[in-house]
Amino acid sequence: MNFYQIEKPPNNDNNNQTLMLSSVISLSLNAENHNKFGIGYGGTRFGVYHEDMNIGSIRIPRFFQPPHSDDVVVQSRVLLECVNVTKILGMASHVNDMAEVKILGDVRAHLWLLHVNLFHIKVAMDCDMNINLKDLTSTNGIYSAKVIKSRLVIDLRTQLSNFRNVRKILKQRLGKAEATKLLNKSVYFISIGSNDYLVRVTDNSTLFSSYSQHQYVDLVIGNLTYVIKEIHKIGGRKFGFVGLGPLGCFPLGKMLANGTGACLQQISPFIELHNKALSLLLQKLQKELKGFKYSLANFHDLVSQLMDHPTRYGLKEGNVACCGSGAYRGFYSCGGRLGVEDYELCEDPSEYVFFDSAHFTDKANHYLSQQMWSGNSNVVGPYNLKSLFEQ
Repeated sequence: MNFYQIEKPPNNDNNNQTLMLSSVISLSLNAENHNKFGIGYGGTRFGVYHEDMNIGSIRIPRFFQPPHSDDVVVQSRVLLECVNVTKILGMASHVNDMAEVKILGDVRAHLWLLHVNLFHIKVAMDCDMNINLKDLTSTNGIYSAKVIKSRLVIDLRTQLSNFRNVRKILKQRLGKAEATKLLNKSVYFISIGSNDYLVRVTDNSTLFSSYSQHQYVDLVIGNLTYVIKEIHKIGGRKFGFVGLGPLGCFPLGKMLANGTGACLQQISPFIELHNKALSLLLQKLQKELKGFKYSLANFHDLVSQLMDHPTRYGLKEGNVACCGSGAYRGFYSCGGRLGVEDYELCEDPSEYVFFDSAHFTDKANHYLSQQMWSGNSNVVGPYNLKSLFEQ
């Protein structure tokens, strides 16, 4: 949760007049990188949009993100030019008192490992911000707007484009024959769907409500199918997949269910449809694509066992997160994230299944990864990851 301060003209009692805003907003971005390599981002400019109308831009300076870091703060500015605030507030007042703003654009980056520049990638910025007008206050001529939702993602198509660039680099460095051999024997691990469905049940956008549950799942599976086939064309033959866990029963889901102890039921049909569709898709592709082999982990049952019977796996707590706030510590505020400074932190994370609202502790992850790596046919199939790497 970030806070922005926007200068506004003096109050005017004439409601028939239009309020136009031109301003420069100071913006602090917190960058996270949980990978083993550093990321150098080039300077860029993102567009700011409301209802597909460009209302401003954000200039981001170039910066470097060290590996395993989450404390890099980048100072930037949002430039707004002659924005019709009256129109925006009028449109938003009819839809849950929310004003939806998007930040879109691409930024080029290069990956560094041990001071070696590996290759360049392109990262897509897609940040949705819902400004709650009820939280919009005016003090001494200053507006303070509370942003309650934002996300930074690298979309699936962009990842595929980055992979094509990796193939080009491999061919240049290894030669075509060796690069093809490497691509053939590599294992491509894909975990997808959690954010797609969480957004579907928590976002008020009419875009999502225009699709039925089956149609929406078909969109997600359709995008995945395209990417799998494209990777296969490039040379990929061995794939690892993870089904979706019981997201509605995660601390985040239980908190969204008003902390009653029940799971968030709205998301359950999507999880069931997705896992079934993914299994059927992979069986179909195994027949259609030459040399296609895959490992699919039954993540739903694995995680459910951890949550329902934590003591069997050396854990103590399977429902409440180690760190966060609110019911089940399901609000993503650990470490002061989202602007919430008041949060709880457990003494021993190794006793918990969840570290925060939707992410597992190291101990839980270790168990889950062991099952994906060498588990039997009850939890992963038709191959486990170990057998794929050995072939």
